[in-house]
Amino acid sequence: MLFGSRLDDAARRGDVDLLVGSGAPVTLRQRMLATMALEKTPGLPVNIVILQRGAPGSAFASMARSRAQPLEGAA
Repeated sequence: MLFGSRLDDAARRGDVDLLVGSGAPVTLRQRMLATMALEKTPGLPVNIVILQRGAPGSAFASMARSRAQPLEGAA
């Protein structure tokens, strides 16, 4: 899901903020590799917030989830 400044069509700057659900814990290395791969395509900085199913999320993750929109064409 997408959240943050990229949801505002008037915003011309900013990074890409993604909210990702996971059924298993995600390591720092996995997060880093995913971020690096995603930053190659749009040429923009990417931030990934991961919500692990069944685990309590941070206050920031809860805020991101409340504002996030599904990516078009995502399953």
